[in-house]
Amino acid sequence: MNNDSFIDSDLMKVVGHRMLLRIEKAPEKTKGGIIITKSFQDDSTFLSCIGEVVKMGDACYKDKMFYGLDPWCKIGDWVLFPRHAGQRVSEKDVDYIFIEDCHVYGVFKQKPEGVQRR
Repeated sequence: MNNDSFIDSDLMKVVGHRMLLRIEKAPEKTKGGIIITKSFQDDSTFLSCIGEVVKMGDACYKDKMFYGLDPWCKIGDWVLFPRHAGQRVSEKDVDYIFIEDCHVYGVFKQKPEGVQRR
């Protein structure tokens, strides 16, 4: 069996108008040093609505009538997406989500720190 990551290699191609986002893990400790339980970390990561664009399908943002002339985001951008969008997967303790290009609600100018969903 091949041990290559399907995310970091060409073993999997994201298709159509979908994109793959890496979801930031919840912290292990609070700023004050309190240790956060693994269960709470997992719940927080699952509920996260912010991710880094890792891969994009060939059809992402190609519909100029809907999206205009410029794509809303690109690989490497940090984006905001709806909580119940897409299909979540994990590989090697890293969480990812497949979403459709139209599910990008916003793009951060830099990696967001301390942004929380309410």
